[in-house]
Amino acid sequence: MSAAPEQVATIGLSERVRPYALTLALLIFSNGPVFFISRRILDRPGTWEEFFVRPAFTAAALIGAFFFVAAVADRGIRTVPPAAFFAIIFTAIAIASVRWSFAPHLTGWRSWIYVGMLCAGWVLATVEAGRYRTVLWAFVLSAIAASLVLIALFPGIGIDETGSWRGIYTGPNSLAPIAALAAILSVEKALWPSVSRDRVLGVAMALLSAILLVGSESATAVVSTVMALGAAGLIVGYRTLATTGRNAAARILGGGSVAFAAIAGAIA
Repeated sequence: MSAAPEQVATIGLSERVRPYALTLALLIFSNGPVFFISRRILDRPGTWEEFFVRPAFTAAALIGAFFFVAAVADRGIRTVPPAAFFAIIFTAIAIASVRWSFAPHLTGWRSWIYVGMLCAGWVLATVEAGRYRTVLWAFVLSAIAASLVLIALFPGIGIDETGSWRGIYTGPNSLAPIAALAAILSVEKALWPSVSRDRVLGVAMALLSAILLVGSESATAVVSTVMALGAAGLIVGYRTLATTGRNAAARILGGGSVAFAAIAGAIA
């Protein structure tokens, strides 16, 4: 009987720590900040196997693996979603690949990194919706804020040789997808805020994301973002019309969404 309070406290601590740990793992796995620190601050080559890079990715992988195992243990093996079993199969294949690799040592540790990445993704996809948003917002806010500060104060580092913005990432094409994700997330807070200050945050994030997208000069990211926002808007409009009984307009809008997605995909 005396162990129950300790168990509850342990679970509570794990739940509180998990969003911060997953945010850190996402920042590492986004493949920019770690290499930025290695190359720009520590003045090292920034390869996968060198000092700082390897321990950082190993730590992120351990975060994913730890919370994956904790989630499976908490749910019980019989109630675990099928996706978890695919993660286990992926792990087995990754480990087995070491046997036929030309560089077993490198394959072994890199395989564990990808396994940890998969575990972290699975855990993130299964957390409660509110905490899922919290993790994503913390991730994009950290990445975008750090990038903007670097671009503004240290342009020699935050802007590449061609004038394109890269922030804390290795290149503009790595920064642009993060800005695109932030732009998509900002729509929810700008249009459907849970509290009034969320609308201000959403509008501000949308503007900052747009500035970063333009500064990165990544045409693919810009077109993809417009495609995603446009398709999402059409789908929301379709559902709204369908639920209000305006079926004819909903069909037209639904057909338009398919055409829009096809055209935008061709352009991208």
